[in-house]
Amino acid sequence: MSLAVILVSGLAAFAQEGQIPGLEERHEDGWVLVGDAELDGVILHLTSGEQGGMGMAMAGMEESFDLSGDFTLMCRIYLGDDDEGGEGIALFLADTPLSVMQGPENFLAITIETLPYADVREEFEDPEADAIIIMDPMQNAVAAAEVDDLESGEERDFMVKWVVEDQVLQIFLDDFEEPLIGVESDIVEEYLGGSTELYIGWAAASMEAFNEQYVAEQEIEN
Repeated sequence: MSLAVILVSGLAAFAQEGQIPGLEERHEDGWVLVGDAELDGVILHLTSGEQGGMGMAMAGMEESFDLSGDFTLMCRIYLGDDDEGGEGIALFLADTPLSVMQGPENFLAITIETLPYADVREEFEDPEADAIIIMDPMQNAVAAAEVDDLESGEERDFMVKWVVEDQVLQIFLDDFEEPLIGVESDIVEEYLGGSTELYIGWAAASMEAFNEQYVAEQEIEN
């Protein structure tokens, strides 16, 4: 089972069950932090480098954005340098705030991961490649692209861009001129339950590896 399926399944599960046992929320500077997640200035740490780490960071009730206009999220991501197992980071775009007590029913997950699941790998030239995948709540891959070594020990530039006039969601890695993948769709109606109000959240898991994973200097234009 891939990281994408694990994280999306986990989010869907706590949306249905209403809780994640053993995890407590902490509130800091507009973020709700869970598990290994910690905020350190402009760096949002999601896993600490311990094996089997997991962290989530969700924007709070006051931190919503408006998809009736253009939306751009830019940051740097870091997935560590230990390439054992399958792990990575996911960005959730949801119609309601993420919480360990009440999750959203409508969202898209953008996973940046090292072990995409079999249906995705079959479409790649290199079935062992790392990947960026856009997934819906039913664990369907809406779009996917293979990428080079995510666990290189280097930070990577990452951008998500929604252009409302063109009805296109684009994902960029390293190169902000050419999108890596995109979805041409009214994502508000098709995936977010018709709500233009957007909440974001990050999650990560290190699985068998000992990777520190983080998001740095996130900037949002809306």
